[in-house]
Amino acid sequence: MNNQLGYKVERSTKDETYFALTPITTQIKEKLIKEVKSLTEEGKKNFRLIHQELKNWLKKEPHISQDQKKNYEKQADKLVKEYQDKLLEAEEKKIKELSS
Repeated sequence: MNNQLGYKVERSTKDETYFALTPITTQIKEKLIKEVKSLTEEGKKNFRLIHQELKNWLKKEPHISQDQKKNYEKQADKLVKEYQDKLLEAEEKKIKELSS
């Protein structure tokens, strides 16, 4: 993996380590972009699961009024949307960085 990130350790002594920089090929860039997209999809999936768990918990909770449940659900919807948007922004930024 270190070679894919653009460096490899050439040699190492007690006091120093020598690195060699290698260019990142198009193939490696494509693989890294694919990994970024995979991580983003996993993150979106986890957000959906957490959101669904919260909704299920709210449905089962007898000590919370219907108005409070709706309010909590709206807040959860807003938070999930906000974090999914941030996740997508980070994905776009990383893909742009890797593409250049």
